[in-house]
Amino acid sequence: MGKSGAGKSTLINILGTLEKPTAGSYVFNGCEIQNLSENQKTMLRLQGIGFVFQGFHLIPYLTCGENIKILLGICNSRMKKSEIDDKVHEVANKVGISHRLKHLPTELSYGEQQRTAIARCLINKPKLILADEPTGNLDSLTSMEIVMLIKDIVANEGVTCIMVTHDEKISGKADHRIYLNNGILTIR
Repeated sequence: MGKSGAGKSTLINILGTLEKPTAGSYVFNGCEIQNLSENQKTMLRLQGIGFVFQGFHLIPYLTCGENIKILLGICNSRMKKSEIDDKVHEVANKVGISHRLKHLPTELSYGEQQRTAIARCLINKPKLILADEPTGNLDSLTSMEIVMLIKDIVANEGVTCIMVTHDEKISGKADHRIYLNNGILTIR
């Protein structure tokens, strides 16, 4: 949490290896990020880090199921179609959208679109989920459902989630609150 311009999204981008820190070092899963090539960072993002954003970033001409499995095609080109379909159904069940897999994003509610984005994030079993305002486009009830879904995933999948939010109710569900102010992190 923190005021606009405090650097929350920049921190998420650094943790996601999308931006380089201006100082210090970043170690993820025993690996010093600054020593990795761009290709290695890309593979780390694809295989170890899941992203969930306020804007769902779904491809509009792909169905819900196709949006979920797109990362499998990039990372696991040797998987059989039946294996891919099984993985898609597994994560879609986890987030409650298995009945919507054949629908285009425009045919989904905002909550269903965000659940699709979360399923896509989970398809490669990341160690870290970075969520930048994942409930910003949702009503309060759907927002709470999404947060509880993420909490459940963290608890049951052994995943760490770092979430940026301005919503005090949402942050109240976190295990830890970290505030960013003038480049200084404080835990409350």
